[in-house]
Amino acid sequence: MKRRRKRLFQMRVLVVLGAVLCLLALAGPAAADDPIPLFPAQYYGSVQTTDGQPVEEGIVRAYIDGEERSPKPPTYLPFTFTGGFYGDPEHEKLAVTGSNEDTGKQVTFKVEVNGYLYPAQTYVNGSLATVYWASGDTKQVDLKIPPVIIIKGQVCLEKVQPSDPEPTHQGTLVKVTQGGNIFGPVESDSSGAYEIIGLYPSVACQVEFTHPGASWKKEVRQVTPPAVSGVLELEKVTLYLGDMNSDDAINILDLLWMASVMGPVTPEAQKADVNKDGQVNILDLLRVANNIGK
Repeated sequence: MKRRRKRLFQMRVLVVLGAVLCLLALAGPAAADDPIPLFPAQYYGSVQTTDGQPVEEGIVRAYIDGEERSPKPPTYLPFTFTGGFYGDPEHEKLAVTGSNEDTGKQVTFKVEVNGYLYPAQTYVNGSLATVYWASGDTKQVDLKIPPVIIIKGQVCLEKVQPSDPEPTHQGTLVKVTQGGNIFGPVESDSSGAYEIIGLYPSVACQVEFTHPGASWKKEVRQVTPPAVSGVLELEKVTLYLGDMNSDDAINILDLLWMASVMGPVTPEAQKADVNKDGQVNILDLLRVANNIGK
């Protein structure tokens, strides 16, 4: 009897072992297909311009093969920095994720300042160097970007009559063209203030001021940004009423067109009613005549 029980027990053990071996055999290929999770590479360092000025605040973005790999889990928000440094050797660092296929690939960086992305040069131990991705790699990578050039100023709309209350100056579009590159347009605020960032140093550019609607004459300024990081503040610009045919000038042609639509205002002639009294008449023509040549 004891011998029979022992044999049954041994058979049960063999059955269980066989089942376990079968499960392992089936699970083995599937497990082999699953990639082994890799640790992200982590970076920290300074952020400066190439002329040695610290970048006070912005966002650092890292890329492998043109794909951004640096949003912060679990929120996946961009990696922001202040005070000219991103990350910290003892605390939070810029984590860059990757896979086995990414090992040895170059990591490139861009620094976003006020919405504009600057490509960054990478420095390791004080020397210009290429950064290659490796799982778990932690190192100081200092970043340098081109000088941060800002053009700012104020653009205002003239009053129809000197006694009129101050109008809102919001809505003028400011665009900069520099060496074939276009920056903006940005829209002025209610005070007429505007700011454009990201221009190249020492390269001449053209600044255009346009206001949609009515008959505001476009204004153009030619300027050259400084050679180092800084702010180029332009003189105040005033837009004048009267460019009825949108040829960027106020002249007799505009008066002739206004004369052709004199009478009660029609939808096509609304901009000719400069003083907004519901009529296109001699008062509107005289007001525009004051702006000829401006």
